[in-house]
Amino acid sequence: MPTPPDNAAVHELGCAVTRLDRTLGQLVGIAKSRLGTPPSLDVGLVILRANDVRSAQLCPVGEFKDDLAHLRRLAMAASDLLDLLSDEEDGW
Repeated sequence: MPTPPDNAAVHELGCAVTRLDRTLGQLVGIAKSRLGTPPSLDVGLVILRANDVRSAQLCPVGEFKDDLAHLRRLAMAASDLLDLLSDEEDGW
């Protein structure tokens, strides 16, 4: 049976969640500012999903397993947005 994480690990994970949430918010803002008219369905869905992930957990809850799962969801949403933003020159 795995040993439970110590308080330092839980705190570090909470800090990572907070930082990535802030970064994802900035990416959403950048994506919105670069939207074409009318916006691409793909971009709109990715922005919507990113906002849904961010609002699902407004702050770290201090539970390692829950915060780790949320961090992974934030990372996937950020990755999707970065992929779209990096493909911008290809016509989004």
